[in-house]
Amino acid sequence: MRNPRLLLATLAVTLTSACGLAPAPPDALAPYASATLTAGEGLGDLRFDTTTLRPFLAGFPGGRLAAVVGDETGVEVVFPAQGLAFLFVLDESCTSEVGARTRQLLTDLGRADAFFAAHPDCGSAPLRSISVSAGTEPEQTFYTGRTDADLPLFAPLDDLQAQEGDPGDVRGLWLADSSTADERFDTHAYPRGIVYMVGEATDGPAKDHLVVQKIAIFPAQ
Repeated sequence: MRNPRLLLATLAVTLTSACGLAPAPPDALAPYASATLTAGEGLGDLRFDTTTLRPFLAGFPGGRLAAVVGDETGVEVVFPAQGLAFLFVLDESCTSEVGARTRQLLTDLGRADAFFAAHPDCGSAPLRSISVSAGTEPEQTFYTGRTDADLPLFAPLDDLQAQEGDPGDVRGLWLADSSTADERFDTHAYPRGIVYMVGEATDGPAKDHLVVQKIAIFPAQ
């Protein structure tokens, strides 16, 4: 899988500390802790065909913003404490206005109302990928839901293989919260729009066993 994350480390900013926005209300993300993660579609009511950047930032303030630059340009919104990440892709009408000002883009998004008033096309950037990550053990993991194949985080590798079958030929993926750290996982990707990342659990009852550590979804291929 490609990893189009040029400039990510230096361009990540936290909205709460850098831009003065209030943290997300405690209950804003709560419904998504147990929502179904549906391959090719979304997480609960956060769907690829309807969720866009401007209303998402308004409804879920307090996330850490990062610019993701590759063949396309995206904005990633990460909630580290919850292990949730959302990737929005900026279309040509937005990037032609913003140009190469990626660093300034993140700063401007901290003043979202003014930014979207000046660049309305950027507000309609669609949701492209969602990822959920495990904590060190189930009790320390925010996402307790399951995929539409009935697989949770910490699912054993045998359960993954039984429920999803053999991985497919999936190329050119652009996933939320993708980084070189994912290289430690064994990746199982399926064209219906889901990737499972499997590695050894480091704590808890599944310690040293191969389990699902991270799940990302994307539009079906």
